[in-house]
Amino acid sequence: MNELELEELNSAIARYLPDRQLITFSTGMVILPKEKNGARGFANVRQISYFFHEWMHYLHNISTLHGVNAFVALAELWSAFRWTTDSLGISSGNICHASPELFQVEPLMQILAAARKSMAVQLPASAAPDNVTATSFVEHGALEDGGATHLNISVLIANEAGEQTGASIALGPGEILESVAFLLEKRFLARLAQQQVDQPRVVPYHVLTIFARYFAPSLTEEDVLLCGLASLQSTSPAPDLLVILKECESVEPDSDKRRRYLTNRVIKQMKMRESQYRASLDRLDAMFPYSKSMGRAVNETVAYMRRNLEMRKLRPFFELDFIDDMYSAGAHGFHALMDRLMANHGICAGRQEHIGSVDEIGRDLLFDFAVVAQDTELNEARRVMQASFDFCFQTFFT
Repeated sequence: MNELELEELNSAIARYLPDRQLITFSTGMVILPKEKNGARGFANVRQISYFFHEWMHYLHNISTLHGVNAFVALAELWSAFRWTTDSLGISSGNICHASPELFQVEPLMQILAAARKSMAVQLPASAAPDNVTATSFVEHGALEDGGATHLNISVLIANEAGEQTGASIALGPGEILESVAFLLEKRFLARLAQQQVDQPRVVPYHVLTIFARYFAPSLTEEDVLLCGLASLQSTSPAPDLLVILKECESVEPDSDKRRRYLTNRVIKQMKMRESQYRASLDRLDAMFPYSKSMGRAVNETVAYMRRNLEMRKLRPFFELDFIDDMYSAGAHGFHALMDRLMANHGICAGRQEHIGSVDEIGRDLLFDFAVVAQDTELNEARRVMQASFDFCFQTFFT
């Protein structure tokens, strides 16, 4: 197996579907075999790190202003779609409401496109993070075709002979999310197992680091991680990132001072935007007034969002605290601690892929983590929510 094949295998081991609250484990990481006597759960700390990476995506979905804004837009888009259906559930293609303009479908689609559409342009397989150098960038606003607000970055790629090739990559919300999740996974493995993380492809996992090396060269890797996390407390992470990186670099190069500065900045920013995100969550609660079926799952998600955003105002970078807590708990205490973190911050579902045709019924298994497995009604509500949002997303964006 060559390096590219190995990298593609690693990147496909697990993945998270934004806003559907679902982590998928591929056939390369079977934690839920179909055989009753098969070994269940994570086999080693490396597998736990893959899970941790994807759970970070879920956590950022429900604990950052960027994630909350995207989720609210998808829920409101789904609500608008309901008004296109007749008594038989067949869509007419038009909103059957006295004031269809109230649903603001086009702005909602633009919000989702800006938040969720990847701007990734892949570099050659030989490109490595240390051999890619940013040379300039241009800011791009949201485009009519759904392009996200992002930075277009010109880079030079050096080969082993020292020859350089020009290319262009993008840094948008998706690249920020993947970059910070990778840096958190790297920190997780180093802290808990003194292991090096597998090196994934440059785009999207190293884009933030490469850009920061050019734009704010005095920042450490931890500074960059914190700046990336801080930018997610915005509905427009990429342009905010530019300001945050430069502000952080202007602080005396001391990790404690820079962290304190960024902590205070995020707290201030969240308090300024509190009325806006509270109003968004209030709209979601009003959209689902009864705790039944899908509504119960949405109500639960909104409750976690409220709680997480309140926690962010006290500890803006609580992801780093999680890693320290896991180190203190040790291997024997990981599962109990993870259950507690899920109960406090949010619980997503899992899907285990198995070998077989994509058309094979029952090939894959949907499951819920043990901390909520006993609540059958709530689990069914999550399935309805996941299917509804997946249908809505696929309808509008494919």
